[in-house]
Amino acid sequence: MTRGGPTAWIFLAIIASAARRVAGDTTCPANPEPRGCNAPLMFSKMRKSSTLPTVVASTGITQDFKDKLNEGHQVLINFAGGASPTTAYILEGGGADAAYADFKTKHCEQTTFNGHCGADALITQAKNFESSYMKGNGGVECVCGHKRETSSGLYYILDSSATARSVGEIAIHEMCHVTQTSRGEYMPTWLMEGGAVHTECLLMKKLSWSTQTYEDCFRSSGGGGGIIPNFRSYYASSYGSANGLQKGESRECGDFVGDSDTTATIEAGAPNNAGHLYYDTGAVAVAWAINKGGITSKQFWQSNVLGEGFWNTIVPWDGHNYATGYPGQCPEDKGWKASLKNITGHATMAAFYTEFDAWARTASVADVVAILESQSAIDTQTAGVFDLSTATEGTDHDPCAAKNVPPPPPPALSSSPEIGPSLAFLVVSSLTYAVLMN
Repeated sequence: MTRGGPTAWIFLAIIASAARRVAGDTTCPANPEPRGCNAPLMFSKMRKSSTLPTVVASTGITQDFKDKLNEGHQVLINFAGGASPTTAYILEGGGADAAYADFKTKHCEQTTFNGHCGADALITQAKNFESSYMKGNGGVECVCGHKRETSSGLYYILDSSATARSVGEIAIHEMCHVTQTSRGEYMPTWLMEGGAVHTECLLMKKLSWSTQTYEDCFRSSGGGGGIIPNFRSYYASSYGSANGLQKGESRECGDFVGDSDTTATIEAGAPNNAGHLYYDTGAVAVAWAINKGGITSKQFWQSNVLGEGFWNTIVPWDGHNYATGYPGQCPEDKGWKASLKNITGHATMAAFYTEFDAWARTASVADVVAILESQSAIDTQTAGVFDLSTATEGTDHDPCAAKNVPPPPPPALSSSPEIGPSLAFLVVSSLTYAVLMN
């Protein structure tokens, strides 16, 4: 029999059928298992929403803290939209075990995966006054060989210096991460953290107790110590001048650095805070991209038109390896890269980084201020409430979609002598192997 004849076709068709995923498939990512630290999470089941996160507080948290936390969340939701279901956990520092009992119960109900809940570690952190603010573990499920977020968790662990107002300001940043991740895609760190810092500055004046303008935030606040001073300090350093923004795509987590460097390596040739790259330089890069594209911050966040909007034009790329993947591996015409380049007009991300870095190395304070939108423009853009009509949501992107189409049926088996016991064994064995591997 010649190669590619009927029996070979049957063999390939059966193997193809075995390898395909179908709706309802709860298969986890194949071995090696996803790394435990900042692993790719390209898909979300979160729904766009104007609903505030559910607040779960330890017993010592006052109503003022809760009110200002909600206000910070609401300011972000009004501008960029939110996503549900989301739970915000706020824990006092130095509490007794009983103060955290409700948190532990509800946290484990939301986040337990493969029998593990990390509540005890967070409680220990709170009891030791180890302050932390983050979008952390939420609900996760396996579907069609991928992990998918099913709910979001925000964590506000307070130390003795925390005030209700400071928590409300930080809430803009953390709620921003909920909306970002609800769109799907594995984002570079500078876009996630810099994007959240940039949005803090856009919206700070919307808080009832704040008069800080967009420009003032860039000059003296945002990432801590001033976005502009920290950005300029990074590019004045030997590391920043040589490596630029691209090293901010990945961030050291555990023993994984992706295409970046360890924090120690960055800080050996840069200021003593690698956050100047991820947060401050990232925030300036977002403002620069908006200016370069001739769009507004409102369009960047709200438009679903490619070339105008970013967050609502992304189609997640599903090719990341859950153990070794990092954001820079996204193809040029997919995911975050496609959405960003369509705004700035660059043919490649390398061209984007080259132009931005060349500008950044010599940028003065006045040069940075010149790319920022005016306060009157910001006031106009943030005056209303986003109606979510152009917002995308996690469920718009189905991790099973490309694998749901069944293969063509194989030709009917016959009593042809070409299909004997040996071939039958080969087909069944290969089918079994394919199923076991999936």
